[in-house]
Amino acid sequence: TEEFLIGGMNAILSNLQGMLESVRLGSVRTQGGFESAKIRFFDLRAESAVSPSNMGVGFSQMMPLVASAFGSKNRLIVIEQPELHVHPALQMELADLFIESVAARNNRFLIETHSEHLILRVMRRIRETSEGKLPEGKPPITTDDVCVLYVEPGENGSIVREMPLNERGELVKGWPGGFFE
Repeated sequence: TEEFLIGGMNAILSNLQGMLESVRLGSVRTQGGFESAKIRFFDLRAESAVSPSNMGVGFSQMMPLVASAFGSKNRLIVIEQPELHVHPALQMELADLFIESVAARNNRFLIETHSEHLILRVMRRIRETSEGKLPEGKPPITTDDVCVLYVEPGENGSIVREMPLNERGELVKGWPGGFFE
């Protein structure tokens, strides 16, 4: 259910760093990476282990994103459509994860998305930062930390338009062509 996924994702996000260390310690490491590692999740309500393959396509697609965000430091992480097969509430959690990774791990993200939920969460965090209403434990984010680009086809190739945000996390100008109308 949705409640299980959100609760599970929140628990994973808060404990993933330790989990990654456990996987590293409990695995056979080869020159190219891990030879073998198994990850199991625990459903607290059912009190049973759950395989990632039994948690839905969206959840399993999010795990590499979560691992990259927590496992990388001082990196540029490029992600294409992180919202695919992911519930809108979890898309917003992903946005918070990316913001936290920037603040705590000094990572940078280049994200190609069609997710209004992801973009709106980033815009909301900018507004909350500027108004001093950021939820406890959430790192601040300003317009200097974010660049929103809109790419559209043109006669001679793609046209890239910057979509500036103001300190309230609002678009200064509307989306071209009715995107997110």
